Amino acid sequence: MDDKTHVFEGRKSILHVRDRICTSSRDLLQSEIFVEILRRYWEKLNRHESPLRKPFLFPDPGGEPFDRIVELLRVLSGIPLEQAASMLPWAGHLTRAENRWTLHEFVESLYNYWRSLDRFMILHSEPGPSSFDQRPYRSFNATAENLSHIIRAVYRDICENITDDHPRVYRQVAAGCNVALIAVPLKVELPGEYGA
Repeated sequence: MDDKTHVFEGRKSILHVRDRICTSSRDLLQSEIFVEILRRYWEKLNRHESPLRKPFLFPDPGGEPFDRIVELLRVLSGIPLEQAASMLPWAGHLTRAENRWTLHEFVESLYNYWRSLDRFMILHSEPGPSSFDQRPYRSFNATAENLSHIIRAVYRDICENITDDHPRVYRQVAAGCNVALIAVPLKVELPGEYGA
Protein backbone atom coordinates (compact mmCIF):
# COMPACT_ATOMS: atom_id res chain seq x y z
CA MET A 1 0.00 0.00 0.00
CA ASP A 2 1.28 3.48 -0.80
CA ASP A 3 1.60 6.38 1.63
CA LYS A 4 -1.51 8.24 0.48
CA THR A 5 -3.65 9.38 3.37
CA HIS A 6 -6.70 10.18 1.29
CA VAL A 7 -8.05 8.49 -1.84
CA PHE A 8 -11.04 9.25 -4.04
CA GLU A 9 -12.73 6.45 -5.92
CA GLY A 10 -15.80 7.75 -7.70
CA ARG A 11 -18.10 9.20 -5.01
CA LYS A 12 -16.12 7.49 -2.27
CA SER A 13 -13.70 9.37 -0.05
CA ILE A 14 -11.35 7.00 1.79
CA LEU A 15 -9.23 8.38 4.61
CA HIS A 16 -6.29 6.22 5.72
CA VAL A 17 -5.09 6.92 9.27
CA ARG A 18 -1.84 5.43 10.51
CA ASP A 19 -1.08 7.59 13.50
CA ARG A 20 -3.46 10.43 14.19
CA ILE A 21 -5.77 12.72 12.31
CA CYS A 22 -6.61 16.38 12.66
CA THR A 23 -7.04 17.34 16.30
CA SER A 24 -8.04 20.97 15.79
CA SER A 25 -9.78 23.26 13.34
CA ARG A 26 -6.41 24.65 12.31
CA ASP A 27 -5.07 21.14 11.56
CA LEU A 28 -8.12 20.44 9.40
CA LEU A 29 -7.91 23.68 7.42
CA GLN A 30 -4.16 23.25 6.81
CA SER A 31 -4.53 19.64 5.68
CA GLU A 32 -4.08 18.40 2.12
CA ILE A 33 -7.44 16.65 2.45
CA PHE A 34 -9.27 19.94 3.05
CA VAL A 35 -7.62 21.51 0.00
CA GLU A 36 -8.43 18.46 -2.16
CA ILE A 37 -12.10 18.41 -1.11
CA LEU A 38 -12.35 22.14 -1.75
CA ARG A 39 -10.65 21.75 -5.16
CA ARG A 40 -13.11 19.02 -6.21
CA TYR A 41 -16.04 21.14 -5.05
CA TRP A 42 -14.70 24.19 -6.94
CA GLU A 43 -14.25 22.11 -10.11
CA LYS A 44 -17.84 20.90 -9.79
CA LEU A 45 -19.07 24.50 -9.50
CA ASN A 46 -17.03 25.43 -12.58
CA ARG A 47 -18.42 22.50 -14.60
CA HIS A 48 -21.97 23.64 -13.82
CA GLU A 49 -21.13 27.36 -14.15
CA SER A 50 -22.64 27.87 -10.71
CA PRO A 51 -23.50 31.40 -9.57
CA LEU A 52 -21.83 30.52 -6.25
CA ARG A 53 -18.50 31.26 -7.97
CA LYS A 54 -19.38 34.91 -8.56
CA PRO A 55 -17.69 36.50 -5.49
CA PHE A 56 -14.39 34.92 -6.52
CA LEU A 57 -14.43 35.62 -10.28
CA PHE A 58 -12.94 39.02 -10.96
CA PRO A 59 -9.68 40.18 -12.50
CA ASP A 60 -7.00 40.22 -9.85
CA PRO A 61 -3.27 39.96 -10.36
CA GLY A 62 -2.96 38.77 -6.77
CA GLY A 63 -3.75 35.13 -7.42
CA GLU A 64 -6.10 32.50 -8.73
CA PRO A 65 -9.70 32.29 -7.45
CA PHE A 66 -9.08 28.89 -5.87
CA ASP A 67 -6.09 30.15 -3.87
CA ARG A 68 -8.19 33.08 -2.61
CA ILE A 69 -10.95 30.72 -1.51
CA VAL A 70 -8.54 28.53 0.50
CA GLU A 71 -7.03 31.60 2.15
CA LEU A 72 -10.42 33.16 2.88
CA LEU A 73 -11.92 30.05 4.49
CA ARG A 74 -8.85 29.61 6.68
CA VAL A 75 -9.12 33.22 7.86
CA LEU A 76 -12.92 33.07 8.32
CA SER A 77 -12.58 30.13 10.68
CA GLY A 78 -11.20 32.52 13.28
CA ILE A 79 -12.46 36.05 12.61
CA PRO A 80 -15.59 37.81 11.26
CA LEU A 81 -15.90 38.67 7.58
CA GLU A 82 -15.34 42.40 8.14
CA GLN A 83 -11.96 41.75 9.78
CA ALA A 84 -11.06 39.19 7.12
CA ALA A 85 -11.88 41.75 4.40
CA SER A 86 -9.55 44.27 6.02
CA MET A 87 -6.75 41.68 6.16
CA LEU A 88 -7.20 40.42 2.59
CA PRO A 89 -6.98 43.32 0.14
CA TRP A 90 -9.00 41.57 -2.56
CA ALA A 91 -11.91 40.63 -0.24
CA GLY A 92 -13.50 44.02 0.52
CA HIS A 93 -16.41 43.42 -1.88
CA LEU A 94 -17.45 40.31 0.07
CA THR A 95 -18.99 42.40 2.85
CA ARG A 96 -21.74 43.67 0.51
CA ALA A 97 -25.07 41.97 1.29
CA GLU A 98 -25.43 40.04 -1.99
CA ASN A 99 -21.86 38.73 -1.85
CA ARG A 100 -22.14 37.85 1.83
CA TRP A 101 -25.25 35.79 1.09
CA THR A 102 -23.55 34.05 -1.87
CA LEU A 103 -20.47 33.34 0.24
CA HIS A 104 -22.65 31.80 2.95
CA GLU A 105 -24.39 29.64 0.35
CA PHE A 106 -20.97 28.65 -1.01
CA VAL A 107 -19.95 27.34 2.44
CA GLU A 108 -23.30 25.59 3.00
CA SER A 109 -22.97 23.93 -0.39
CA LEU A 110 -19.35 22.89 0.32
CA TYR A 111 -20.46 21.26 3.58
CA ASN A 112 -23.29 19.46 1.79
CA TYR A 113 -20.90 18.37 -0.98
CA TRP A 114 -18.61 16.76 1.61
CA ARG A 115 -21.56 15.07 3.30
CA SER A 116 -22.89 13.78 -0.04
CA LEU A 117 -19.79 11.63 -0.50
CA ASP A 118 -19.55 8.09 0.83
CA ARG A 119 -16.90 8.69 3.51
CA PHE A 120 -14.74 5.89 4.90
CA MET A 121 -12.01 5.97 7.53
CA ILE A 122 -9.54 3.11 7.80
CA LEU A 123 -7.47 3.09 10.99
CA HIS A 124 -4.31 1.13 10.14
CA SER A 125 -3.20 -0.57 13.32
CA GLU A 126 0.33 -1.79 13.88
CA PRO A 127 1.06 -4.50 16.48
CA GLY A 128 1.91 -3.17 19.92
CA PRO A 129 0.39 -1.92 23.17
CA SER A 130 -0.90 1.32 21.64
CA SER A 131 -2.41 -0.20 18.51
CA PHE A 132 -5.93 0.84 17.53
CA ASP A 133 -7.37 -2.67 17.88
CA GLN A 134 -6.32 -3.03 21.55
CA ARG A 135 -8.96 -0.55 22.68
CA PRO A 136 -11.27 -0.07 19.70
CA TYR A 137 -13.86 2.02 21.53
CA ARG A 138 -11.19 4.51 22.61
CA SER A 139 -9.73 4.53 19.09
CA PHE A 140 -13.06 5.41 17.52
CA ASN A 141 -13.72 8.15 20.07
CA ALA A 142 -10.27 9.63 19.52
CA THR A 143 -10.50 9.56 15.74
CA ALA A 144 -13.89 9.10 14.06
CA GLU A 145 -15.99 11.03 16.56
CA ASN A 146 -13.40 13.76 16.99
CA LEU A 147 -13.17 14.28 13.23
CA SER A 148 -16.93 14.75 13.05
CA HIS A 149 -16.85 17.34 15.85
CA ILE A 150 -14.00 19.27 14.23
CA ILE A 151 -15.68 19.38 10.81
CA ARG A 152 -18.94 20.64 12.33
CA ALA A 153 -17.05 23.23 14.40
CA VAL A 154 -15.20 24.57 11.34
CA TYR A 155 -18.42 24.73 9.34
CA ARG A 156 -20.29 26.53 12.13
CA ASP A 157 -17.45 28.98 12.88
CA ILE A 158 -17.09 29.99 9.23
CA CYS A 159 -20.87 30.42 8.80
CA GLU A 160 -21.14 32.50 11.97
CA ASN A 161 -18.24 34.69 10.88
CA ILE A 162 -19.89 35.28 7.50
CA THR A 163 -23.43 35.96 8.76
CA ASP A 164 -22.43 37.61 12.05
CA ASP A 165 -25.21 35.59 13.64
CA HIS A 166 -25.44 32.43 15.72
CA PRO A 167 -27.57 29.63 14.29
CA ARG A 168 -30.86 28.87 15.99
CA VAL A 169 -30.90 25.26 14.84
CA TYR A 170 -27.90 22.93 14.99
CA ARG A 171 -27.69 20.03 12.56
CA GLN A 172 -26.23 17.05 14.41
CA VAL A 173 -25.70 15.05 11.25
CA ALA A 174 -22.75 12.79 10.59
CA ALA A 175 -20.08 15.20 9.37
CA GLY A 176 -17.06 12.93 9.64
CA CYS A 177 -17.06 9.48 8.09
CA ASN A 178 -20.00 7.19 7.42
CA VAL A 179 -17.92 4.09 8.13
CA ALA A 180 -14.80 3.69 10.23
CA LEU A 181 -12.91 0.45 10.65
CA ILE A 182 -9.67 -0.81 12.11
CA ALA A 183 -7.35 -2.73 9.77
CA VAL A 184 -4.86 -5.08 11.42
CA PRO A 185 -2.07 -6.76 9.41
CA LEU A 186 -2.35 -10.54 9.57
CA LYS A 187 -0.16 -13.21 8.04
CA VAL A 188 -2.49 -15.61 6.27
CA GLU A 189 -1.51 -18.77 4.42
CA LEU A 190 -3.54 -18.78 1.23
CA PRO A 191 -4.16 -21.95 -0.74
CA GLY A 192 -2.82 -22.68 -4.22
CA GLU A 193 -2.87 -19.92 -6.78
CA TYR A 194 -3.83 -17.29 -4.16
CA GLY A 195 -0.74 -17.90 -2.01
CA ALA A 196 2.03 -16.40 -4.12
